[in-house]
This record gives sequence, structure tokens and C-alpha cells, in this order.
Amino acid sequence: AGLEEWYYEMPLVTRVYLTASIVTTGSCALELVSPFSLYFNFNLVVFKFQVWRLFTNFFFFGSIGLDFLFHMFFLVRYCRLLEEGSFRGRTADFVAMLLFGGALLCACSPFTDVPPFLGSALAFMMVYVWGRRNEHVRMSFLGLFQFRAP
Repeated sequence: AGLEEWYYEMPLVTRVYLTASIVTTGSCALELVSPFSLYFNFNLVVFKFQVWRLFTNFFFFGSIGLDFLFHMFFLVRYCRLLEEGSFRGRTADFVAMLLFGGALLCACSPFTDVPPFLGSALAFMMVYVWGRRNEHVRMSFLGLFQFRAP
């Protein structure tokens, strides 16, 4: 009941994003879906009208392993902290922030040398926004290094 309770206590947007990320990444790991049909490609979106790529690229986090677990940790932690903190009772504003951040990432992506999957960038955008809204909070890295939120 612990994992199920933890999952259902999660705010809605955080729960949906986590679920979509696990299902998408898991589907690719099981070879049910090809990552080549998910990645962001400006030309395929504009000229072939493959608009799903504007969203699916944010849900794939590579192979399932330690890196995936770290990304899910950061995604859940900071998405939840924002949704329960700065955006408490303002779910639409939180979704609008995520859509705006995703749109900016997609708009800048063709002009930079970034990976075609932008989920990590969106997760770190949430870490940045949380850090800017909580500058006074003391943090630690692996319990060894103490620092203020960036």
C-alpha cells in the first residue's frame, strides 16, 4: 500500500507526467514503440505534420537504468514541490508554465546542438524555477555539500 498511496497522493500534473514518462520510456524499452517516432524534429513537425512530436519528446528519458531513475526523482520531486508550493490551487497556471517552457525548448532546439528528446531539459527547467522561487532554502548534495538553492 506504500507505493500506491505515494502515487495517489501525488498532485495531478506530477502524477500524469510521471505516468506518461514511465509508460513511454517503458514502451520503448520493450520495443513496442520506436524512439524514432517520438523525438523532436522541426522539419517533421512542420512539413510532415507530425505534431505529436511536440509532446512525445518530453516523455522519453532513454534506456531504463540509473540515469532514468535520477531523472524520475528530479521530475517528481521538483514538479511536486512546484505544484504543491508556488502553484498550489493554480493547476492551470502550472500546466501553462510547463507548456510555455516546452514551447520555448522546442523553438530553441533547431538552432542549438541539443538532444532531440527534451524531457531532461524540461525537468531541469522545473528545478531552476523551484530554485529561483526558493532562494533562501539550504540544500545538500549527497549529504556532503551544503549550498543555497541556485
